[in-house]
Amino acid sequence: PPVAYQGAARDAGLLGLEGGPSLQPCWAKPAGDGRGWVLRLTETLGRRGTVRLKLAEGCRATLTDLREGPGAAMEDGLVAFTPYQLLSVRIERA
Repeated sequence: PPVAYQGAARDAGLLGLEGGPSLQPCWAKPAGDGRGWVLRLTETLGRRGTVRLKLAEGCRATLTDLREGPGAAMEDGLVAFTPYQLLSVRIERA
C-alpha cells in the first residue's frame, strides 16, 4: 500500500533517467533502514543497454538486491541492464 507522508516537501534526489528507453520505473519505496529510498526499474522490451541516473547534488546511487542488501556503487550514476532485468537502485544523501 502507499506510504503516507506528512511534513515539509523533500527532494528525493532523482532528477531523471538518461538513456535506456525500454527501462521503466515500476515503483519506489522508503529504504528499510530509513536512509534514502529504493527505486525499482524494469526492462520491458527484451533489450540490453545502459541508463544514467541524473541525481541532485549531494546524492549517490548504489545497486541493491530485492532485499535491499549491499550492492555495487554506480560510477557516475551509470548502470548496464539486460533483457527483462529488474533493477533495484538505492538513492540516498552522500
